Amino acid sequence: MTRFMSHLLTACIGFIGIAGCGAPENPPEPVAAPEMTKAMPEKIEVEILNVSEEFANINTSITREELAEKGIVENSWITVTYKDKSYPMLMGKDYGDVARGKWIARIDEEDNRLQLAISFGNAANDMGCTVGDKLLLQLSEAPSLENATTQPAG
Repeated sequence: MTRFMSHLLTACIGFIGIAGCGAPENPPEPVAAPEMTKAMPEKIEVEILNVSEEFANINTSITREELAEKGIVENSWITVTYKDKSYPMLMGKDYGDVARGKWIARIDEEDNRLQLAISFGNAANDMGCTVGDKLLLQLSEAPSLENATTQPAG
């Protein structure tokens, strides 16, 4: 009889152990992985220090070094926003880097600061800005080919 009770007890313990091994009654809800989003480039506020008389080029308060710290270097693209309008432009070396009538951002050699211009145009007149106004700069993607402001060299 003790042998019978021993087998019965072993069977009961085994059954209880197996019964407890199933899936939990209320499984936890799956959690979605966080979306990988591309960080938006920082917007940089600059002031218009002066406007050149002859071509109305816009001379700003930010230096080459400050731009480089933000990742804005020669041959990169920036978007300049004034009021409700945005102006994509190449960060070039000189006016010949863009087609006639197109925007260019460049470093003015005299004061080492960012200058915004239109090749053979009047930047401040076109933008409608004046000395003391604030502009927002942002590193951006090159525009699509049909909207590009540069022409191929050659």
